[in-house]
Amino acid sequence: MWFKKIRKKKIQSIFIVLILMVCSMLMTSSFVIITAGDTPYKELSGECRSPIVKIYPFQSNDPAIAEQIKENMEKLDMVEHVEVIPYHYMLERIQIDGKGSMEGYFFDLMPWNDKTYGSIRILEGSRELKEGQCLISAVLSNSEEIRLGDTLNMENGISYQVTGIYTDPYNMNLSFDSEIIVKENPRSEDLKYQVHVFAKEGSSGNEVIDAYREQNDGILEGRAITLEARIQNNQITERIIGGILLGISVVILLISGIMIRYMIKSTLASEKKTIAIYKMLGYKNGRIISIYLKFYGFLVVMGTVLGSCLSKMISDSFTKNTFRNMGVTSSSSIVSAGILCSGIIIAYAMICVYLLLRVVGNIRPMEVFRNEAAYSGKKQRNAGKVLGFSPIHMAMRMIFRDKKNTCMLVITCIMAAYCVNFAATAMGLLGTFEESNYYWLGFDKHDVSFSSTDLKTYEKTVEKLQKEEEVEKVIKTTTRVAVSVPWVKGMGDTILSVMVYDTYENLDMPVIQGRNPAHSDEIAMGSLMAEKMNKQVGDYVDIYLNGNQKVTLLLCGTYQSFYDMGKSCRLLGKTLEEKDVSFQYEEASVYLKEGIEPEEFLKDHEKEYESDGKLIDRAEKYANILDMITGPQMLAIRPFMIMAILLGALNIIAIVYLKNMDNRKTQSIYKAIGYSSGHLLKTNITYVFLIALFSLSITIPIFIVAFPKTMVLALSMMGFREYPVSYDITVVIISNLGTLAVYLLSVLFASKSLYDNPISELTSE
Repeated sequence: MWFKKIRKKKIQSIFIVLILMVCSMLMTSSFVIITAGDTPYKELSGECRSPIVKIYPFQSNDPAIAEQIKENMEKLDMVEHVEVIPYHYMLERIQIDGKGSMEGYFFDLMPWNDKTYGSIRILEGSRELKEGQCLISAVLSNSEEIRLGDTLNMENGISYQVTGIYTDPYNMNLSFDSEIIVKENPRSEDLKYQVHVFAKEGSSGNEVIDAYREQNDGILEGRAITLEARIQNNQITERIIGGILLGISVVILLISGIMIRYMIKSTLASEKKTIAIYKMLGYKNGRIISIYLKFYGFLVVMGTVLGSCLSKMISDSFTKNTFRNMGVTSSSSIVSAGILCSGIIIAYAMICVYLLLRVVGNIRPMEVFRNEAAYSGKKQRNAGKVLGFSPIHMAMRMIFRDKKNTCMLVITCIMAAYCVNFAATAMGLLGTFEESNYYWLGFDKHDVSFSSTDLKTYEKTVEKLQKEEEVEKVIKTTTRVAVSVPWVKGMGDTILSVMVYDTYENLDMPVIQGRNPAHSDEIAMGSLMAEKMNKQVGDYVDIYLNGNQKVTLLLCGTYQSFYDMGKSCRLLGKTLEEKDVSFQYEEASVYLKEGIEPEEFLKDHEKEYESDGKLIDRAEKYANILDMITGPQMLAIRPFMIMAILLGALNIIAIVYLKNMDNRKTQSIYKAIGYSSGHLLKTNITYVFLIALFSLSITIPIFIVAFPKTMVLALSMMGFREYPVSYDITVVIISNLGTLAVYLLSVLFASKSLYDNPISELTSE
């Protein structure tokens, strides 16, 4: 019996299936995206037998320090063996045969080591290396389109032919150091040293680090990158996308619940006589409810399962680059994620259905047939008001008389309009992140960045830059200083990325509270790190320079930054000088005089400074770090906007269609006395148009207030406390007009029944 209702309620059945399919697609794909890398990363780590920890000593050019760390590590029971790897950190520009140069990356030229690289996954070519050959990571190959046989030319005259493309958990993201593996280091000078720690089965990187520190008075003489931390950082892109899509899916599910309730209420209202007949024939309430439960349960399961199956198209589109860099095709987590999400959606939908179907018990056959239930006994509020029969007057009557439909349309329009405004504004802002990267990454707003490739000539080069007639001032900076905070067991990495400036005076370098350092006994910290340490502006903070030199500084300010996920600080150069810390400036912020464009300056001087370093537009500085943040958001926001518009359109179609079905008799009478189908269509369009305008007038002010707060909440894990927004009026107008146009097209699609023959409707009465 319940199956026959599918034929009788074809349109409603289609709407329920489509709405739940969209919910299921988004929720399942979000879970798949969030968890997609878990199993492949575990398999990759096991296959590659990767070090559980890689340690970068603070005094990275001293082999004795690396050997001492190795010796101390080998004393731990959980450590299997330790390797010290000499490597060359690439300051030189790398040219690709006929494909330009690679900018903005961090490269380590690593000599082959059987223990570390003997089991890495080779995707193309061979792991066998000869002089003049190299292996590159798959992520570098895919990003720069480097293929087997291409040659990497270094500025020092050394070149390597690519003979293999590999992947391992430490080389999956170009925002971190990318290792180019060669047979042996090309020269013995300027070498740095890494310590690779291999643990016994069952030991984690954090456990190894904690054990080392406990054995050595809480001190670790370098920065430790654990395998699990690197994998988590590699998955940031997927987790951002998955988190956004998961939030969208929850919102859509809640809206869908409202729509399903609305459609079921409409069905029960139209089938009161049918239910009354069932009862007169002897059917109990439970039997009648079970008929409807089976009907709606079938639709819910069909829509949910179909959405889960189709979700792979969405998840694969977002994770394909990660899997490509791993050398795998797709995730195997679709089944478990599909079962989990389908269970959640089915349970939620069926609870909504059951709670509504309980009203079946209140339907009394005698009341239904006497039409007592149809008489409210209330005086019409609009009695005495005479309205015309133009489309706008008829639409106004529908708004005030059909409050249920009106409320549903208002809710739908508000939610869809908010989502569309959110997506359009977010995409517009993300597009400006490159130009405003100084704010989001936490450095100063200069014009051109200089990075030295020959530290011996750095000071002379800075003096030369300062004398250029287009240059207003040059600020010396460096990020290559070891700064750490006091260790607490379970803390993991204690290192802070540091920005050292020779002065912060008259620099546009935003802070959230306080100011930037002005004296040698001051420090500014990322707001996330200050919060973790339970410190506020005006408190004193203990830090360690070079791992063991304790210094107490005044916290003079806090700021927010994507740089190193908010774990960073700012120091003055003279703070290090007064503490006798050995360091060298190797970068500089170049400020140009008013009216001088960075492009003009680079065009005139880039080649002139080629032998000493790299001059780049400030907007391109740390571009790969910013891409790691903005890229996934841009990928997720587009489908977010499409899904929001699609769901809004589906809901409007369902509401208008059901309204037309409920009012078929009235519409037939209108048509019988001379009103055209076009007139009734205009009424429907006006009805939705007025509601949409009202909804937008509510939504836009709420959105303007709520959007920055929503973004602060989303970025709070990185310590963000402010999210400056400049609304582009053109974008707001276009996005809202586009949404309105989709609404009105939905009305046209839903109003096809208005063109049916009215005579058959009247004669059937």
